[in-house]
Amino acid sequence: MGVELEVCQTSINFLKLMKCKAMNDKFVNAITVTIIVALINITVFIIAVPLTKACNMFVVSFISIGSGIDRDMAQEFETFLSTKYPDIPYETNPAGYEGERDYCFDLSNLSEEEQTAFQKESTQILQNSKLVQISEQENCPKKFG
Repeated sequence: MGVELEVCQTSINFLKLMKCKAMNDKFVNAITVTIIVALINITVFIIAVPLTKACNMFVVSFISIGSGIDRDMAQEFETFLSTKYPDIPYETNPAGYEGERDYCFDLSNLSEEEQTAFQKESTQILQNSKLVQISEQENCPKKFG
């Protein structure tokens, strides 16, 4: 927003300068109008461009700190997925020798409300385990092996 204000202020100063130097010069007036129209178009374009979400993968990682993953939590999460959200496709990638794995969910086909509900419910189930990390990433982490 600061850049837009700076551009607008610069154009206003330019217009004042042009008006003082050549008050009746039609050429200068035509250039001034062209610059104003161009600035309006640029401003409208900047405002109209929707912001896209950089991260499109919801990733649940079951980690280990030397003694394997939280297998009970992994089972509870898989039961939750199969009963509550059986239609959400996901990919499970092994991530280590002790059962570590990443569950990758591409939620882009769901509505905002459905995405929020799924993420909230998943987080509520998984928050009690210190061996689970939840993140949003651009891509699913690479497969182990």
